[in-house]
Amino acid sequence: DHLDFYDILLARAENFHRLNLAANALENYQEAIRLFPNNLQAYEKRGYFYQVRGDNAKAQADYAKVNELKKQPAQQNAAS
Repeated sequence: DHLDFYDILLARAENFHRLNLAANALENYQEAIRLFPNNLQAYEKRGYFYQVRGDNAKAQADYAKVNELKKQPAQQNAAS
């Protein structure tokens, strides 16, 4: 199921982030976004990842994308 895979990618990314394995975390966030580009949760989580790592420009870009996606109808923002 696609949603299960999406959830797995995000869980892996968060776990890698907690373990300070930044490259692995980023890879999983990016894969979730590549596969589900209209799902704002991945952008929120990747934005937070960038923010805590001090990359404010990338964090702001992800948060801007979140705001853009929030303006779209809800069915477009689900992982599919």
